[in-house]
Amino acid sequence: CYHSPAGCGPSSPSSSPTAAFFQPALVPALPPAAPAPLCVTTLGGILVRWSIPKAVPPVTMSQVALRPAGSGNWCAAAQWRPVSAPQCEMLYEVDIAIPHEAIVCFRNDVGLGEWSAV
Repeated sequence: CYHSPAGCGPSSPSSSPTAAFFQPALVPALPPAAPAPLCVTTLGGILVRWSIPKAVPPVTMSQVALRPAGSGNWCAAAQWRPVSAPQCEMLYEVDIAIPHEAIVCFRNDVGLGEWSAV
C-alpha cells in the first residue's frame, strides 16, 4: 500500500499539460478529464462503478484507489487496467464492516488525468 497510486493522485502536485494536437482534426490533445463521482456499493466487498470521460485521444487505461472512509492513505486497488467499455465496474475484496471510499484516474496517449472526487 502506498499513499499515491502510480504517477497521479491527491497527494501529487498536478501539472498543467502542454497541449499537443491530435490529427487529423487538429483537436487539442489533452489528458482525460476527472470523471464524475463513483458509485460505491457493498456486496461481499465493495463494487465500484464509473463512467469513462470522453477525451482526445481516447482514454486507454484506468486505475482505482481505495481507503477506509476519512483516512488519508489511498491504496491502489489494482494495477492500471485497459478500458474496454464506456462504463466499468470492479469488485474489490475489503472488510465490509469498515466503510471505504474509492477514486479513479484515467490515462490516454497524452498523459494522466486528475483523480475523481470522493
